[in-house]
Amino acid sequence: MRAQIVNIIHVSPEVYWQKLFFDEDYHRALYAELSFPSCRVERLETDAQGRTRRVLRAVPPIHAPDFVRKQLEGKLYYVEDGTYDPATGLWQFSNRVSVAGDSVKIKGVIRTEALPQGLRHVLDLEAKVEVFAVGSMFEHLIEKNTRDSYTVMRDFTNRYAREKGLLATTT
Repeated sequence: MRAQIVNIIHVSPEVYWQKLFFDEDYHRALYAELSFPSCRVERLETDAQGRTRRVLRAVPPIHAPDFVRKQLEGKLYYVEDGTYDPATGLWQFSNRVSVAGDSVKIKGVIRTEALPQGLRHVLDLEAKVEVFAVGSMFEHLIEKNTRDSYTVMRDFTNRYAREKGLLATTT
């Protein structure tokens, strides 16, 4: 399954990458807004070329049918390993899930495009779940949950940027 999720955020690309995306306070508040029981950055490092690698471990809320949620509660988390390259303006990541990890592959690329009112935030997502008879159901669930989360992220980021005085100025 491949999907593209596009949102408009009212900050400049520079503000998004330099003052929000890797900021601890923003990060903590965003994941609280997303109702994640737990999310922590395990590694954050920037190399000599300015590429920033972040590894985080997150326990997401389980938005799934009851039979799925009961099977996953207390067991499901993911580790996201991603790198932002300022030369290309791309965040590339892969997620390793704790349940059926060899059967689930999730990766993506985020890019931002400058607009007069801020930026266009584009996520190209790829998810593959190789589980007999239910793989495509889980892929669609991943897509739906990701779309819902990115809607929350957009609304939260715009509100947070307004509160912090980081909104893009239009000409």
